[in-house]
Amino acid sequence: MPVDTVMRVVPQLISEGRYTRPSLGLESDDDINDRLKRASGIEGVFVLRVDPGSVAERAGLVAAQRTRRGVAPGDIVTAMNGKPVSRVGDLLARLDDFRVGQSVELTLMRGGEVRTVRLELEPGS
Repeated sequence: MPVDTVMRVVPQLISEGRYTRPSLGLESDDDINDRLKRASGIEGVFVLRVDPGSVAERAGLVAAQRTRRGVAPGDIVTAMNGKPVSRVGDLLARLDDFRVGQSVELTLMRGGEVRTVRLELEPGS
């Protein structure tokens, strides 16, 4: 664990008795993500679920959908604040650099189009 993360987490643990991880309000899974990356040739984190009422939903993020032909990708997170992400662990590690309430910029790919959105991090579970 990076020392910067420890320096942010430990004081919160001491003062509040728990650590609240920042969240984007989306879900993914490394196993499914790896399969989708191999099938599509796209590096990034495939959004598999957008939590209702989350900042991700309010920003218009779209989750992958099951179709008769397999899976139709929705949004794919390719970077956070300009730093590439290719695995769920990368995304979580980048989130640990921030606090709830701070804003981050996500670079997303959907249908071959690249766009960026700014989200304010919310408390995770």
